This record gives sequence, C-alpha cells and structure tokens, in this order.
Amino acid sequence: MIRCCIFDLDGTLLNTLKALTLTVNLTLEHFGYEPVDEDHVRQFVGDGYKLLMERVLRYRGDEQLEHYEESLKVYLELFAVHSMDGVHPYDGICELLEELKKRLDAAKARRDEIERQLKQAQEALLKHQAEGRTEPDFSAEDAERKSWESQKTTLERNVESAGWEEEDAVLQKQKALKEAQRKVDDAASPENAQDTLALYQLELDYEQTVLSRYEQLQKAGGKVTAKEDGVLTGVGVSAGADTPDGAAMTYACLLYTSPSPRD
Repeated sequence: MIRCCIFDLDGTLLNTLKALTLTVNLTLEHFGYEPVDEDHVRQFVGDGYKLLMERVLRYRGDEQLEHYEESLKVYLELFAVHSMDGVHPYDGICELLEELKKRLDAAKARRDEIERQLKQAQEALLKHQAEGRTEPDFSAEDAERKSWESQKTTLERNVESAGWEEEDAVLQKQKALKEAQRKVDDAASPENAQDTLALYQLELDYEQTVLSRYEQLQKAGGKVTAKEDGVLTGVGVSAGADTPDGAAMTYACLLYTSPSPRD
C-alpha cells in the first residue's frame, strides 16, 4: 500500500526557469556582463547554483573565473529576493497531486477498516476463550472434502484408463489395416500369398508352443521346476506389449546355479 509520495520540487513540480534566469542575469549585470537567455540557462542548470554560475561566467568570457567566488555571494542575495518570480507548476502537476491525495486517502481508509475488523476479530476471540467455548468442529467439512478428493482421483483414473483403451483400439485398427493391406498384396501376387501362408504357419507354431507352456504351468499348480537341482537366483517376468496389466504372464525366466562347480 502506498503510504507516501516524495518529489523533488525545483524543476520537477515547479517551473523555476524564469526566476533562475532573472537571478543569473542580475548577477551578470553586477559584474558588467551581457545577460543570457532562458534556453542557455536551461542547459546550465541541474547541478546546483555553484556550477550554474561557473558555466555562466565561462560562457560570458570569464575563463579564469576571476569573479566566481564573489558571484556566488551576489547570486544568493539576489535569489533570496527573486526566487519566486515567475514560478509556476508544470502542466498537469496540480491534477496529479490531487489524484495522488485521493488515492492515499482511499488507501488509508481501507487500512483503517482492516485494522478495525482485525480488532473486532481479536476481541471476539478473547471473549470466546474467556467463555470457555470449544473450538469449532469442522469434521463434517473435512469428511466431505476427503470424499470429493476421492471421487476426483477415481475420475482421473477412469479418464486415464479410457485413454489407454483408446490407444489399444488404435493399435488394433492399425494391425487390421496392415492385415488388409497384406491380403491385397497377396491377391495381386501369388508369390506373396505363399510367403504369407508360411508366415501364418510360423505364428501358429509359436502360439501352440506358448499354449503348451501355459498348460504345463497350469497342471503344475503354478509351480516352475528346473530340470536340474540348483539355487534360484532370480525371476524375470514380462507382460506382452498388447496385454493389459494383470491379464496374463507371457513368460517366466528362472536363473539358477548348479551345486556342482563343474557345471
């Protein structure tokens, strides 16, 4: 919150160029020099009256600054008399200050209101504690919030699952498209048909091998027994690329060491 605005006065809020020019020229006249116009004074000001008089004297030919020290005294005496001659605020300054005052007053009013409300809250708390009242019970609100968070989590998981299902559907469509394209190629070329038939036979043999392994695993009650005695050191399990989580195990790889150092 804005509490205070500080401005430079001379040359920022107020245009004092006429007063400065008048004082400079009266000082120059005291030493017999020609006056300078406002444009030159505007170029010379900005670093204090000492540098102002140094620049003015050099501009009027006093390169050795013979009258410099005395000119400072004369300048100050004249400025005390003419410091307000022709002084006026720059355009828009008065309106700016009025607007800033309104904003500061409004900010102060808001601050006072907040402090009043804070004081009331503190007094109510002290009264509440003095009467020995229990703290407010928000358990129902907490339970409602937890229920909402649980529903939100469930919905997010459903959305994510739907995304996976959509991805699987796309993959199935892509496979079907490739299959259709392969059939088109087979129809166009008998040689391709023979290659496709051989590929189908290889895929069928592989599927039968996998099925046989599953049947053996089922008969063994899920137990996997090595052909030779040894020590089990690790089990590697991998799901198929198109197999959903928890659906089936594609293969199990058992690593074991033989008790004999020669094996």
